[in-house]
Amino acid sequence: MSKFLDENGLTYLWSKIKGRFVEQVSGKGLSTNDYTTEEKNKLASLRNYTHPSYTPRDNGLYKITVDNKGHVSNATLVAKSDITALGIPKQDTTYSDMTGATATNDGTHGLVPKPLKGDQSKFLCANGTWTTPHDTTYSLVTTTTNGLMSATDKVKLNGIETGANKYIHPSYTSHTNGFYKVTVDSLGHVSATTNVAKSDITALGIPAQDTTYSDATQTVHGLMSTTDKKKLDGFLSASSYALKTDLTGLYKYKGSIASASLPTTGQVVGDTYNLTDASKYGPAGTNVAWTGEDWDALGGLFVINSLSNDDIDTICK
Repeated sequence: MSKFLDENGLTYLWSKIKGRFVEQVSGKGLSTNDYTTEEKNKLASLRNYTHPSYTPRDNGLYKITVDNKGHVSNATLVAKSDITALGIPKQDTTYSDMTGATATNDGTHGLVPKPLKGDQSKFLCANGTWTTPHDTTYSLVTTTTNGLMSATDKVKLNGIETGANKYIHPSYTSHTNGFYKVTVDSLGHVSATTNVAKSDITALGIPAQDTTYSDATQTVHGLMSTTDKKKLDGFLSASSYALKTDLTGLYKYKGSIASASLPTTGQVVGDTYNLTDASKYGPAGTNVAWTGEDWDALGGLFVINSLSNDDIDTICK
């Protein structure tokens, strides 16, 4: 909902603006000195930093000394004794070839013996030699001997559902297409049939002859006539129409009258009049409605005048 700013509101707004901002002074930026003495003294105490000098070193492996500033103040080349002092052997380390195990003695760890040309498909054996493993072969399974499954058996196995068993369906007398009374056994199968007779149908309460109906009337049930069908199709669904109970309490325009002519008897809730004269309900043009106890003003005409530039200049001095 839109709102308007009246003269009192504009006066209050202008006082808030003057309280938050300072008046501009010609030839100046800020009208107050926000640069404090503390900040000025802090800036005056700043000095350029001079990094201390040290002896430069060529690229190499050094033992270094670091001063309390984190700078390398001294460096000495690393000697061989510095390395061996860490527990690192001063000579090359050599290893022997492994020895293989026997039926009576363990082998020893060491380097793997060199495979010869043409041994690329061999494997290292625990006896320390490169050998070709023995092939293991299996025959197809039979009903008495374990073995590999054949492709034929695998296809057959894949065609069997999980949980399937060997089921033999019982046999029954077949019947041609027809209308039957049936007997169902404990397995859910139709075990016997009898042709349905007309008496079986009429026994259900269905008439033995054709059933005819007359058009419906306002007092007798019957078929709907084409005239009534067209009339019914002309209406929308029931939910599209207001119920009588939905219409209570709505405004009902009754016309324009003077306030002195407002009825005092016979009016119902929702009766609405336009008053042609100014009255206690408001200026001329006010609408009033009967609440069940009294006439209530719904609204009247009023005029909103905008503030002129002269009005604004007078306020914002």
